[in-house]
Amino acid sequence: MTIPRKIHLKLNALITSECEHLQVVWVYILDEPEAALSPTRQLSVLSRMHQLVKANSQFIIATHSPILMAYPGARIYQIDQSGINQIKYEDTEHYQITKAFLNNPAPMLAQLFSD
Repeated sequence: MTIPRKIHLKLNALITSECEHLQVVWVYILDEPEAALSPTRQLSVLSRMHQLVKANSQFIIATHSPILMAYPGARIYQIDQSGINQIKYEDTEHYQITKAFLNNPAPMLAQLFSD
């Protein structure tokens, strides 16, 4: 079987039944897939990712989404001035800011809106 050198799947196709027939092991590379997805659709991506990972596929994802980063067992890497370092989910800035905001938005909003 010949595998094309470059395959482009729409993210929507990945998370819907359009790709459920794919039984091939793939490495999926996604760049900020959350940009066009509501939180509910991000959860759908997690569900589909889980199905594909169980079939031995792998994912490399550049994301700012604490929802997508929460995938169980994910290796999360942070890239900053010190280089590329593995980081715990709860230690990511995205997780910390989102959690702080959702737990108590008033102080953050007051700081943002102060003159």
